[in-house]
Amino acid sequence: MAGGKSIGAGVLKLCLIATSTAVLVILGSAAALTAPQAILTPGNYTLASGETGTFAIKSDADRPSDFTAWCEVEGSGGIVTLMFDAERYIPLSNPTVGEMITLRAGEKRRWKVTGSIDPNPGDAYIGFIFTGTTTSFCFPGMDCSSGGTTAGTSATVSCGQN
Repeated sequence: MAGGKSIGAGVLKLCLIATSTAVLVILGSAAALTAPQAILTPGNYTLASGETGTFAIKSDADRPSDFTAWCEVEGSGGIVTLMFDAERYIPLSNPTVGEMITLRAGEKRRWKVTGSIDPNPGDAYIGFIFTGTTTSFCFPGMDCSSGGTTAGTSATVSCGQN
């Protein structure tokens, strides 16, 4: 019986060492899989039609980086249309790259922007392009010189990280 206890104690000790090693390997693997966090340069822009507000993103040059930020847009002076733009950004949330956002005067929208940033040489960004304003139809004989813009319209765009 005494011999049985020592074999059992040895087996128990071996099992504990194996379990501890497996837990360390699993924890080490999980740490290796964690992507670095991309850093957004925060800012605030007031845009007129045709202007762009961009926010640079600093990320890892050798592997993808996780990205989380917030962006807020607001229209002023009329109905405005913005397009969400990005370079090296893979969205996991709205807005998506190329999405058109139409706002009425005074309307404000805010998003939690999440995704991944591809490895890059430093050219990653997200941004908004003020593509124009909505104007009424222009019929023959009318003054259509505004070219799709309404005087006094603007859009404010802001992005940052918590």
